[in-house]
Amino acid sequence: MPKPARVSANVRPHLTRNGGSDPMTEVFLSYAREDVATAKQVAEYLREEGWTVFFDRDLPVGKTWEDVIEKHLSLASCVVVLWSSASVASDWVRAEASAAVDRGVLVPALIDRVSVPVRFRIIQSADLVGWRGARQHAGLANLIAAVRASVGSKRTDTSAAAVQSDSIQRSPEKAIAIVEIETGENRGRS
Repeated sequence: MPKPARVSANVRPHLTRNGGSDPMTEVFLSYAREDVATAKQVAEYLREEGWTVFFDRDLPVGKTWEDVIEKHLSLASCVVVLWSSASVASDWVRAEASAAVDRGVLVPALIDRVSVPVRFRIIQSADLVGWRGARQHAGLANLIAAVRASVGSKRTDTSAAAVQSDSIQRSPEKAIAIVEIETGENRGRS
């Protein structure tokens, strides 16, 4: 299976781990290669909020994909996973999402109406299905609020974007409903 494509991000030099010279990744963005256009838009909005985003396609000379991805994945304060028809089938995206769940830093978003892998179904996802890149979108606002909640307590700087309200936004033209579909299967709940 091919590795997911990633695009290199400029990392702000003043944010480092433990006062060292190693740049800190606040948000790790996981997605399938087929979703690179949407991932670029999400990464741009996250950067506008003032966060560093690991979204890498350029592999440093002498490094392996696995080493670079594992390093940033383990250091990220938040892991945003874009679930799509392509990413649910990607071993790389599933592995990155699993690592994020294990650390308690997963912030998922649906970009296609798909059945998310079983392990991740209990975690609420931001709804970006049908999103066309507009800044004023309820799903994007919810994603940013969730990232802010995840990164906020770990953040080392106090930019204006970081201290904005954490309120969840809802689109005035669409009602939001949470629906649980009964499948007839016993899933251990009473």
